[in-house]
Amino acid sequence: MPSLSQFALHLACIFALALAGARPAHANDGEAHWIWSPAQTKNEIPVGECYFRKSFDIAGPVEGAQVQITADNEFELTVNGQPVAKGVDWRQMQIHEVTGL
Repeated sequence: MPSLSQFALHLACIFALALAGARPAHANDGEAHWIWSPAQTKNEIPVGECYFRKSFDIAGPVEGAQVQITADNEFELTVNGQPVAKGVDWRQMQIHEVTGL
């Protein structure tokens, strides 16, 4: 069972770049950002688990896709139903190649 502050991220991207020719975002370049539920007020963190999912379609062939991800405090990432990554330290951004998924 996930812990109270675990983010189980079942989404195709959070800091994801799937379009050919897109420049990857890095945590310090101003393009990456934390996500949260629009139903929640900032600094009012609900008790319980949080799940995030993002769906999108890509027009045309994908030449390359990369996910850069971290979460406070834990995450599990799947892309098209395939497990990609798990993490437990928000200070460590992970980078994963997901072109074939």
